Amino acid sequence: MLELIPVVETRDLGWIDPKTNVAGLYQLNRLSKAELQAAIDFLLELPEGIEETIEDSCPLFGGVIVVVDGRPRLRPQCCGDLSDINDWFRMAEDTFSESYICNEGHPAPYASRHGDALIITCREEGEEFSPGTDPEFVVQRSELLKALPSLRAELEQFCRTVDELSDRYGVARLSRILVAVEPVVPG
Repeated sequence: MLELIPVVETRDLGWIDPKTNVAGLYQLNRLSKAELQAAIDFLLELPEGIEETIEDSCPLFGGVIVVVDGRPRLRPQCCGDLSDINDWFRMAEDTFSESYICNEGHPAPYASRHGDALIITCREEGEEFSPGTDPEFVVQRSELLKALPSLRAELEQFCRTVDELSDRYGVARLSRILVAVEPVVPG
């Protein structure tokens, strides 16, 4: 069985999400609105002298935790953000054959399709995957197709919550900037 758990990475909010078991890595819809606002403010903190608007921002840090048969196989990597989730939708398409995935983070896994099997390779010379993962694991495309509706529903709910904060940041749809997952938030 495959489970895709969408998560935001931010500063430690003082509690451990039992699903992620990592301080600072939280399921999207377990964050209160105040905690989400703190995560957004954390993302927007810039060194003194650097001016940037919300429109210049990258999406929130995070991505998905890939759980195969009850075991976490891959977590978001350094600098990964929510836009990396797009790749999980892309890998489900009939036309997908192979590609690096989750390229906003580093190192980036490589996925190749062989029939129904999506082989995810987590090896990159000179850089280790952290937290550690198997060098290779398999996701069945049929299982991915079953997991995507739940992922989409979680993202849609999260986008609604993010958009409730739009006025505070002076934009019409904050989710277009901070979530940036095309199947859920069309440009």
